[in-house]
Amino acid sequence: MAFLFADRPALLKDLDNDEARVIEYERVRDRWFAFTVPFSIAHGCVVTLITYASTVQGPELANCGLAAFYACYTLSALTLATVFVDREGPRRSMLIGFGAYCVLAFSYALYSLSQNAVTFAIVIIASAGGGIGGGLIWVSQSRHYAAMCKDAAGPAPNNFASSFAFWYIGTEGVVKLATASFLTLVDDLTVACTTLFILLVAAYGAMVLRPESCGFATDDEGDIMNTMRSVSLSSIGSVAKAHAEDPRIIPLSPPWLAFGFSSAAFTSWYAGVVSTYRPNALVGFAAAEVALVAGALAPLFGWLAARFGLRAPVLLGAASYAVLGIIMAVAGMEQNLTDNGSLWVYCFFIGAVRSFYENTSKMLVVEFLDDAPSLVNRAMAAMYFHNGSASTITFLCLLIPANPYRGIGYAMVG
Repeated sequence: MAFLFADRPALLKDLDNDEARVIEYERVRDRWFAFTVPFSIAHGCVVTLITYASTVQGPELANCGLAAFYACYTLSALTLATVFVDREGPRRSMLIGFGAYCVLAFSYALYSLSQNAVTFAIVIIASAGGGIGGGLIWVSQSRHYAAMCKDAAGPAPNNFASSFAFWYIGTEGVVKLATASFLTLVDDLTVACTTLFILLVAAYGAMVLRPESCGFATDDEGDIMNTMRSVSLSSIGSVAKAHAEDPRIIPLSPPWLAFGFSSAAFTSWYAGVVSTYRPNALVGFAAAEVALVAGALAPLFGWLAARFGLRAPVLLGAASYAVLGIIMAVAGMEQNLTDNGSLWVYCFFIGAVRSFYENTSKMLVVEFLDDAPSLVNRAMAAMYFHNGSASTITFLCLLIPANPYRGIGYAMVG
């Protein structure tokens, strides 16, 4: 399975028939795969829970909680995550981030069991903490990806990005599909949320117990309190400086902004619309289609990049966004988007744009800035800033009480 995207003859050709380099590449690739599996399971559990936020919590708490999540995620990526990962290392940073995800998942399970002011507040606080953890996770993942690509060399940037996107999005699809199937048999969201929490903790435990097999260096870890005291809002300036230092970062930002909006709109608005007009389980099946399509298309985006250059997957991603806009423009009333035909077509293209973001967007950063490695980390932080800001604005716009068009319209303007 770890050999999905490159066989030995192809590696020998890419690495100048150097057997030692091929062996080293395969060693690093296997560790990357060992990292991808528990990461994918843990991520799948969290995003599945978030998919049901509107269904379990109602639109008000869901949008408030998700806005808190993405706002803190964005601030974390800018003001905390880079400094934290620099000083504490990707391993420790990622484990702390997934620990915050475990608390977030617990809050969802708790609220599904007992809905009151206390659990309402717990969800908001845990969402903010989960957002901070999310910033740590994705900056750590990006740093780990860049380090592993450097160690492996050769076709690693394309192959590792494609394989990661395939497995982690595909695993998410399996988790969502299993959850939706369970809800068709036993319509009990409390049991579903609790089960996802337990599975998340199990995947987290695997990363805690076997960090070396995932490729993490057993680096000397710093003093967390000293690291926290070094956090400053001036980090925002470093991201702005990165834009000024290299004009290539600015043209990379439209896909980050577009995905921030589209993913937030699907997570809150569209999932809420589907649960309003259709059975709860269908929310999970729709979300599963998005993940499975995104995972299935990851090899296609990788192949297009390898065969025709990065322009080909960029054009395909842009076309997918255009189709989404056309579907939303001609659908009319929002419930029309839940008809069987519209539902599955809409979800297919949401999956396509997600595959583009998860696969090609990060590859673009590494490839375009390969001559400026000092900018890569700040460019990755800029990616999360654009994405998180767009999502936060979308969730806040969706809090505006209005007719079926107004909230989503305001989000689109934002």
